Amino acid sequence: MPETPTRAGVPTAGTRVGAYLLEEQVGSGGNARVFRARDASGRIVALKLLHPGRATAEDLKRFQREFASLQRLDHPNVIEVYDASVTAGHAWLAMEFIDGCDLGGLVERWTASEPPDRWARVERILRGLCAALDVVHASGVVHRDLKPTNVLVTTEGDPKLTDFGVVKGDDVFSTNLTVAGQLLGTVAFMSPEQITGEPIDARSDLYALGAMLYVLLTGRRPVVADSIASYLARHLASDPPRPSELRPDVPPTLERICLRLLRKDPEGRYASAAEVLVALEGQGTESLVTLQGRDSALARCKEVLAASQDQQVSFSLGLVGPQGVGRTAMLEAVGRQARVLGLPVVQARDEWPPEGPRVVLADDLDQREGLRLSDLTERAMEVPTILVWTAEAALGSRELKSPSLAADLAVLGGSVVPLGALDRSGVVALLRERGLSGRLGPLLGRRLCALLGGLPGPTLEQVDTLMREGWLRRDGPKVVAAVPIERLKEDPLPVPEGTRKELMGRITGLSPEARRFLEVVAVLGGEASGDLAQQLAPLRTGELDRLEHAGLVRRQEAGVEHTLRLARPRLARVLYESLTPSERVGLHRAVAEALLARHARRPGAMAAVMADHLMRAGAPERAWPLLVQAARRAARRRDPALTLRLATRARDAGALGRDRLEPEEARRLERETLALRGEALLANRRPEEARQALTTSLELGEEDDATATSARSALGAALVALGQAEEAVQLLHPLLLRMDPGHPSRPGALRAYADALRIRGNLPESRTSWEEGIALARELGSRETEGLFLLGLAGTAIAQGDLVGAGEALGQARPLLRAVRSPWEARCLCHQSQLLLTDGHYREALQLADRAAEMAQQIEDLESWAGAMGVTVHVLELAGRERDAARIRKEIIAVEASLTTPLLAPRLQLAAQAALAEAWHLESAGAHFPALGRAEEAWELLPDEGAQGIAHLVALALCRLDPDTQIHGRARDVAREIVEELPPDLAASFRARKDVADLLQ
Repeated sequence: MPETPTRAGVPTAGTRVGAYLLEEQVGSGGNARVFRARDASGRIVALKLLHPGRATAEDLKRFQREFASLQRLDHPNVIEVYDASVTAGHAWLAMEFIDGCDLGGLVERWTASEPPDRWARVERILRGLCAALDVVHASGVVHRDLKPTNVLVTTEGDPKLTDFGVVKGDDVFSTNLTVAGQLLGTVAFMSPEQITGEPIDARSDLYALGAMLYVLLTGRRPVVADSIASYLARHLASDPPRPSELRPDVPPTLERICLRLLRKDPEGRYASAAEVLVALEGQGTESLVTLQGRDSALARCKEVLAASQDQQVSFSLGLVGPQGVGRTAMLEAVGRQARVLGLPVVQARDEWPPEGPRVVLADDLDQREGLRLSDLTERAMEVPTILVWTAEAALGSRELKSPSLAADLAVLGGSVVPLGALDRSGVVALLRERGLSGRLGPLLGRRLCALLGGLPGPTLEQVDTLMREGWLRRDGPKVVAAVPIERLKEDPLPVPEGTRKELMGRITGLSPEARRFLEVVAVLGGEASGDLAQQLAPLRTGELDRLEHAGLVRRQEAGVEHTLRLARPRLARVLYESLTPSERVGLHRAVAEALLARHARRPGAMAAVMADHLMRAGAPERAWPLLVQAARRAARRRDPALTLRLATRARDAGALGRDRLEPEEARRLERETLALRGEALLANRRPEEARQALTTSLELGEEDDATATSARSALGAALVALGQAEEAVQLLHPLLLRMDPGHPSRPGALRAYADALRIRGNLPESRTSWEEGIALARELGSRETEGLFLLGLAGTAIAQGDLVGAGEALGQARPLLRAVRSPWEARCLCHQSQLLLTDGHYREALQLADRAAEMAQQIEDLESWAGAMGVTVHVLELAGRERDAARIRKEIIAVEASLTTPLLAPRLQLAAQAALAEAWHLESAGAHFPALGRAEEAWELLPDEGAQGIAHLVALALCRLDPDTQIHGRARDVAREIVEELPPDLAASFRARKDVADLLQ
């Protein structure tokens, strides 16, 4: 029989390849076919043949890697390979023949006819895959392409791992397996880190294992989408529904394992396939306490266990730290590590276990009187024993509170690992592990880290309390806020019941005077000057020393004065909640009167504090003017977030206390409250609410006082932000004419006026106003104000087509804004990247856009972020990476609804960039038709109002297309159509340009 095929060189059934006779084709893929074949001895094999006509050099390398990888592995759940070679130009691989189907086919069969023992079969497959991956990963190989089609299932129900063509190992396999930027593997089963191109390890395979387990449990993939872009976005940002939501009868153990394998952060998954097997054995006994932030401690414990396994000696390993640091969780983790190493493990509770076990776990050893170490020490002399124990110690210390225990442990010898508090990132990771995703995890993580000192136990207890009290709620696999996010940021958090009982026990038995003293400090927020606390609740001689010795208060001396602070942060809340409503009102009234007497002449920073006590004492009419004063002070200090909070509190106080004041005084306070709140709303990017508040304020007051002038200036800026440029010009022009040159509101009014002129298309007048503002800022000596006017000047210069002038203005603005750490630096970087893009400096544009996007994301400036990401989109498109560009464009458009400034909306950003970048530069490479198409698309996306400046840009871009091209007639017609819809003054100035006048004839 011929060794090479006879039909057009293609192997067929009945021909021979190497030592194997092909019998029938049993499978086919994009670059290979699989035949059932037989060798000379009659053994049936699967022969995998690479398509010679379609095989690239990379395909041949993958084929060779697959053979080399499988040859190194010997496991019943890994496909066995026998031989590989190239015959007559055909690369082939002979391997074990499996009489069964792949995992995907198995699930299809189950969908048609589900077996009664489905969950037992799923567990058998999971165990087999974990055993195979344990061997694979131990050999230094990462599969990277786990998916149902790469898992064959025998007729007995055992899985066989196959297709190692994209493995990554630690030697010859550690190559970059991407071709032209395209990721290999099936995207639906790829880990997030694999999608984003980050470094991967064995945990990436575990994610794919979780995705396959999800399919086995539910019959569907964890991520369902109709395009690769959707798959990528959902993989990175969305959690799948819990399997039990799709199949209520899914075993809890399998569901828990599946969801942990599918965690986005690799640190949250199991550390190894062996740990998954241990979790299966535990049947739901896994600790719920996180091990986030314990990598170094776990690595140290693993080293000690591995060393003891080699040396066959007895020793002890201690895990020490305060209550709540996670000693028990670490003990369980060390026990799992020991089991992975094959060491027998038992728990010691009230007595030592019988002889025989290698590893003994003893939690809270310092509290177990029945566990005498001498008994264990004698046994350890004969049978090598590892004692892993926990005990209480100060945070980060190795010193035990029990000296006798330390002496006994010294006989065994060994190591002590102190457990410290988690840092902020560790606390945030802990919360993310519990499902607090998005902004909620970092926001609450920062607060709980400061409040609870980074102790994981109290942190988790607090999260459970927030869930129980209705502050948080579960939404599928996620935990979301059930109250306004501001409450989670600022309001006192509910105290966990365990903490409450412990703190109340500490104050039981105090004298009435001491209890009253602590209550006063609690009403004062947990901290007070010593003389104020003594004034309100006098203590007998020596009583304060006793409270300090009992660990209830701390005293800090400052010259002749001292400050008192409650020693436990939650004690203030517990004491306050223990008071009756009438007791609280009385204490707040007493505190308010004492503070008012002390700060009558200069309330200053105490105004808000005194107002808070007055509100709680039932006197809102007295709190209102103090809150207005505090908001005014915050506005002068340029703290818009605090100004908004105080002005909102002032509004609430006015609603309660208006009827108790003289009408004229109430109207004055209401005007100023609305003005301050409107200005703060504008600074916090809420222009519509700002417009409403400022309009109402102006309706209540006189024409020319300071409050009205500031309100009009802010109202003009709000109108600009809302795209109502015509109304803004009509308001701001007369205001600027009569406004004193030194008025503090003049720079803001002038900026808004110049911006409105730009949007209207009055570009020369806009430029003049920006230049006037620059001169004014230099007179005032304000670097940030000067930088902002330069930034505005650059925007108008771009609209005029003066890219050189725009670049110069941005170059001057950026160091000024950076020097004062202004958030507007992100906008400046964004504009600079856009200019680089229009000049064809694509690499530099992308680098600057990355920095702008990162900075904008940190300060939540969505407009700048959208603009910077728009630059990234165009660079990707120019590089031919359409899919990546489309994915990012969807992200930009997704935030469009939250943007309020029409000039900076993402679609308009994209439109302007399309017109400038493609029409001014792509045509130089011959891309005339795409340039015209994108410019027309840009014009169609523009709204009817507020976008004349961008329409101007689009028309200019169309006119600059190469006049020799066939499309120039169409471009000229579109440009004429745009110009006809421009305001008359802008259209006239546009037609007067020398570079476009002839083209519009």
